[in-house]
Amino acid sequence: MANRPEGLLPVSTYVGYGAGQIGGQILRDTPALILPIYMTTVLGLEAALAGLVIMIAKVWVVIADPSAGIVSDKSQSRWGRRRPFILLGGLVAAVTFVLLFFAPDLQSQLMLFIYMTAIYLILNTGYSMFSVPYLTLASEMSEDPNERTTIISFRSAALAIGLIIGGALAPKIVAWVTQEMGGTPREGYEWMAMIVGSVIAGSTLWVFFGTAK
Repeated sequence: MANRPEGLLPVSTYVGYGAGQIGGQILRDTPALILPIYMTTVLGLEAALAGLVIMIAKVWVVIADPSAGIVSDKSQSRWGRRRPFILLGGLVAAVTFVLLFFAPDLQSQLMLFIYMTAIYLILNTGYSMFSVPYLTLASEMSEDPNERTTIISFRSAALAIGLIIGGALAPKIVAWVTQEMGGTPREGYEWMAMIVGSVIAGSTLWVFFGTAK
């Protein structure tokens, strides 16, 4: 490590950048995988309304993604033009991910629909603020094509970790709390949200500080 050629980024920077994809992949896949089940079976939201929640949030991404790119392109700060958005967007998404699964016990279908739609919209806004600058940052970290390939390879490795946590571990946490610990389904999803949300927040902080140089 001490004798790496000049011009190459530190390995810690590769790892720091790649770590961001762990949280990004969770945010991309986990709500799509388990949110419909949670809304219909735990919250009791009608299936049509649950589908509408997801559709509205996904349509909003069409606006939020290019907006995040335009704003970060034009911004300047002591931390660079991408990293402040990565930090803010990732933390907003982490908090709202938790709030998705801590829905209040609302008896009204309309109020429940409004709550879930609002929180999911904020989550996707945070995700856009995080993901668009994050993906762009890789091309700005080095002018060397080989270095860029190395940077992306670390992101690809972290993607697999995010898939395991968001796609396999998250449902396992719900099942473990309900079946092994005797908790209710609502408690299972709450524990899952706190654990996975912490991973998202940790991933965000890691990429922010890991790419500081």
